[in-house]
Amino acid sequence: MALLGWSPGGDEEFMRTPDLLQRFSLAGVSRTNGVFDRPKLEWFNTQYLQKLPIADVVPQVQAELERHNLWKAGWASGEGHEWFTKTVELLRSRVRLLPDFATWARAFFSDDFPRDPAAIAKFWKDEKTRTLLENLGNALAALPEWNHDACDHATRKVAEDAGVKAGLLINATRVAIVGQAVAPPLFDTMVILGQQRVVTRLRDALGLL
Repeated sequence: MALLGWSPGGDEEFMRTPDLLQRFSLAGVSRTNGVFDRPKLEWFNTQYLQKLPIADVVPQVQAELERHNLWKAGWASGEGHEWFTKTVELLRSRVRLLPDFATWARAFFSDDFPRDPAAIAKFWKDEKTRTLLENLGNALAALPEWNHDACDHATRKVAEDAGVKAGLLINATRVAIVGQAVAPPLFDTMVILGQQRVVTRLRDALGLL
């Protein structure tokens, strides 16, 4: 809001409130009318979400989830807090506004999430999709270790055995486990969600195919 009619000089635009208060002066206020630019405002918000220390972002996300009844007390400390912090870190490069954590990214914090009909129509249209997701669910359930490389290898092996491109299965899987066509990298997402949740969601998706 300050930058609508004031400039600190130079090209700097990203400032935290204490810096802004220290540098502001009436001498820098323009005589011309300010123009409100919604896309620019969202760009600013994205920059703050990405650049602020993660410790400053986590409480804001917690408050947003609390407003949507998505917050779980177990995330406040210990291993739960560590998981929550890692999840926010993974997501914040993809969100523009804080409400995105409770809407677009809902599947990371709740098992009750919608699957985008447009994403389903686009990425589940191949007749092999049901068999692919079923085979992947079985392959992932059998993994003795749950990490990025193990999920990557298992997914590509299922695609290779079926004679399809890995991208077809990767996109279909993303829709199955988070309900969206666009999300953080699939194998990072799998690690964050955990083995049981990923396998369960893949098997639940079979009922929609």
